[in-house]
Amino acid sequence: MLEVEKVLFFNSFYVLNVNELYALILRAILLIILYFIAVFLPSPAISRTLNRFKKEVRGECGGKINAGKMIGYAERSLIYLIFLIAYAGTLNLASALNALSLIIAGKGLFRASNSRECTEWYILGTFMSIFLGTLITWIGLMIISTVSLW
Repeated sequence: MLEVEKVLFFNSFYVLNVNELYALILRAILLIILYFIAVFLPSPAISRTLNRFKKEVRGECGGKINAGKMIGYAERSLIYLIFLIAYAGTLNLASALNALSLIIAGKGLFRASNSRECTEWYILGTFMSIFLGTLITWIGLMIISTVSLW
């Protein structure tokens, strides 16, 4: 006989069997793991690519120490949040892609440079961050949604 538990959710009780409850907890754990992978995994690859620029360009274009890395974490967190909301069904894919374009446009407004090298360095870092964050989040959510947990 299956065990049944009552779970309080927004002032309403839902009846879940234990397997459904474990599957829900496991899915939440997988989403948290995916967040850390999507936000923090692309950083070393982006750093290695941007370090190929000449030291003069990095010195001239770089702002505060690790500020670009923190901005990358923030933009990949926003990307994850956008796709998580779309995964939950409250946002369609077209709206999620529109939100991505707002991130790109917002970053473009705050960064203007007279140096071509600085502009290329900045655009490369931004596009790599957005591409890798979107790719990892999208693939991870597709895997989580297709895996049968029980």
